[in-house]
Amino acid sequence: MGSAEVMAASSFTLSKLSELTGVKPSTIRYYLNLGLLPRPRAVTPNKFAYDERHLESIKLIKLLSKRRNITLAQIKKILPGLIGSSSGEAFLPEMWDELIEARLSPVLEKTPRNRLLKAAITELARHGFSEMSIEDLCLTAKVPKGSFYRYFNSKDDLYFTVIAELTDKLSKKVMRLDVPAQNSIVRILSDEQIHPEDSSAVPNGIESSASLVEILMELCKPHTSILLDLLAQSSRKRHTAVRALSLFVSQLKKALEKRLLATDGLLLVDPEEIVLLVLARLAEEHVRITATPKRARQRLIND
Repeated sequence: MGSAEVMAASSFTLSKLSELTGVKPSTIRYYLNLGLLPRPRAVTPNKFAYDERHLESIKLIKLLSKRRNITLAQIKKILPGLIGSSSGEAFLPEMWDELIEARLSPVLEKTPRNRLLKAAITELARHGFSEMSIEDLCLTAKVPKGSFYRYFNSKDDLYFTVIAELTDKLSKKVMRLDVPAQNSIVRILSDEQIHPEDSSAVPNGIESSASLVEILMELCKPHTSILLDLLAQSSRKRHTAVRALSLFVSQLKKALEKRLLATDGLLLVDPEEIVLLVLARLAEEHVRITATPKRARQRLIND
């Protein structure tokens, strides 16, 4: 169906468009003035007709500004590439993340906030939270130190944001995993509770098939240093780290639970215990590698 046919099939007044989108007419006019929406078709000098393009655009603007916290100026840059990607019942917020990420990354990458986040990820991976300083982050990110507090309330706020964004990234990957059937996941859990803070070794009596645990470990391995530092900071009862670890475990648990239910329609394993076991295995592997002589250690890393 061509654009003219679409307009003929679905033509709205401003008040109807406002009703359909839940956006005030004054806000719709504001979007038009900013160039976020295509110009409506003039019916009379003072009356205009809106169509599906406007409906779709406003839905996307709401999604981007509320779900992704993106400014209108940034939305204007990526909106044209997103228009036409949705249709009817397929318009679900969860389905947009990957597409939006691809369009948005080049736009956001150069913002001071994202440069600070990128610098923080590097510093956390190399030195951990305790050694990370705001001054060093600002130098690396080329952001004036006084501007840091425009984007984050404190070093702890930045740290929590890094873990939250890492958690969100991993959760999305979990939702796309090709997970094995649960009846192929053999687990024998002892009565001993798994505590991620006590990560020096995996508790005795816990076994798991390589399948699901190893799949999740492969997702987490690139972030091992940050995750192990998170465990260490949490074990010291640092409030921000405890909150961040709780968020990490609960969000990955929810993502894994949804993915397993989508695969089998029921839960035969405890997703939270799987996530905790992955953290424990990462810690165990780290201890094993660091305790190994340098030459043999390199072979283990390469393997």
